[in-house]
Amino acid sequence: SGIKPGNVVETDKLPPSLRNRAMDAVDSCGGRVTIGDVASKGGLKLNEAERALQALAADSGGFLEVSDEGDVLYVFPKDYRAKLTGKSLRMKVEPLIEKSKVAAAYVIRVSFGTALIVSIVLVYTTIILISSRSDEDNRGRRGRSYDSGFTFFFRPSDLFWYWDP
Repeated sequence: SGIKPGNVVETDKLPPSLRNRAMDAVDSCGGRVTIGDVASKGGLKLNEAERALQALAADSGGFLEVSDEGDVLYVFPKDYRAKLTGKSLRMKVEPLIEKSKVAAAYVIRVSFGTALIVSIVLVYTTIILISSRSDEDNRGRRGRSYDSGFTFFFRPSDLFWYWDP
């Protein structure tokens, strides 16, 4: 039991979603399934279900059995998942890859949000610094002024500057 040179693990040839849906269907039926059971419970086409069951049976030591009604049953041992995981390096690594994908997506989302907040704070700080410099420039010329955004050519306060001896 294990990977030997020259041996091919049939379940590695299956797409992971097909294999997982077939395995879930086998588990829900108690390890004794027909192709139709797996196709209906797993939402698979009949040829996909047959291919998945053949690969699972070949790698896990499952066998065929004929029921009293004449149906062909695939019978799997209770520990067939452990046997498959023991034979297939791909099945050992896939959960780690999925967890790393989820972690990487989380890190990307958090870094994007952090960068967005930092950029907003930088822009806001820059606007405050620029506006405070312009206020300092205005105070240096005429004391404290409050600019409303609309400028007159002649201000009433300028009369005091003209009449100042």
